Amino acid sequence: MNTLKLFFVVFLLCSSIFPQTYTYEEYPTVIQEIERYYDGSYKYNRDSQLFDNNAWAGKNGAILTMNTFRLIYTWVLNIPQNANITSAILYFGGTTHSNAQHPIVDIQWQIKKFPNDKFNAQPSEQWNAITSSDVLRNEVHALSTQFEGSPTLDQTFLTYIQNGLSTQRLHISIRGTDEETWGNNRNVHYIDYKYSGHNVWSALKIKINYTIPTPQIDLTAQNNFIYGTIKTGVNEPPVQRNSPFTFSAQTGQTVNLEAQNQPYGGYERVWNNNAPLNHSNWLRSGAFFSNIINPSFTVAQNDNDAVYEAGLRQNYKIDQTHKTEFDGNQTQQNTAWIVEQNSGNISTQSFRLINGKNYLFAGWEDNLSLGTSRNITPTDNEVYDVLYKYPHHSNTTTAYQNPGGKNENLLA
Repeated sequence: MNTLKLFFVVFLLCSSIFPQTYTYEEYPTVIQEIERYYDGSYKYNRDSQLFDNNAWAGKNGAILTMNTFRLIYTWVLNIPQNANITSAILYFGGTTHSNAQHPIVDIQWQIKKFPNDKFNAQPSEQWNAITSSDVLRNEVHALSTQFEGSPTLDQTFLTYIQNGLSTQRLHISIRGTDEETWGNNRNVHYIDYKYSGHNVWSALKIKINYTIPTPQIDLTAQNNFIYGTIKTGVNEPPVQRNSPFTFSAQTGQTVNLEAQNQPYGGYERVWNNNAPLNHSNWLRSGAFFSNIINPSFTVAQNDNDAVYEAGLRQNYKIDQTHKTEFDGNQTQQNTAWIVEQNSGNISTQSFRLINGKNYLFAGWEDNLSLGTSRNITPTDNEVYDVLYKYPHHSNTTTAYQNPGGKNENLLA
């Protein structure tokens, strides 16, 4: 069982980190036949309609001497432009024919590049563009009359496909390497798509394997005050970072966040889920995201540039200074904490034994009428002064007044 769990975890991690492989397998979107024939001078004819009737390639212009033809295959690539082409296979097949005495024995076809800007050019320009284009393969042979193959394409061909992603077009041109001799010793040649069992649309097909890089998503985690620290982790427990912290993750990965209680800027900053008002929460780009201190989420594409902000609250420190007649001031007494926008009770002792003297509570210096406990709503760190007297002893002309008692002016 543990082994199975481990395998599942590893599978999830790998599937989120490594790019997935996709396949594009299609027949061409557009096919153009460019035919050249000789009628006192070379003339050119383009036909894009014969293929609708599954007819012939090379036998559609004037059937005269020295007829030759070339083909332009175009795919509208439904492949993302940021894809990485990893492999490809070209499938082809057909039947070649000659119309006269010299049967075809062996014809070699070239597969060449074709420039995107010549797609709608005049037939003669397209013909010349094929002539000057780089050869991608020389391996398509028509042995006897049938030809068929499925070569795996090399890196040169893959790079050509890769470059076509920017225009979402792939153009491949095909010509015979011996086409200049066709009208001399072999007469008119053509490819039969009508009766050969290879219709024109299935005569050429390409299969492209590619990967899509997993998008890098930029994220920021920060506190709702400048600087401090915060915890983040991608596919791992969160660790402490300086705030604000910008980092990257991939779609499908898990981001773990954690707010940290911390002192900063003269205040204690806390995750408030206890005090009744002004609860803490996480915001995602200004909108509510979570009310737990350590949320997790799966990264999505729309997380790019998102800012996750931890809403820590100021926890006001409320100190007391106990002032005595004979033993000075006792500072930082009965420290209490009250979260901003909240109220709370603070209290002090009714008597204090200090250096053998039993001091009695004489009142809060800012309000002598209050008892030992009071309710406050602080707006900052505060210090409250508490007065304590030593009954029947005084070294001042005016003693403290104890609520419920009377003024005493007794000398020690």
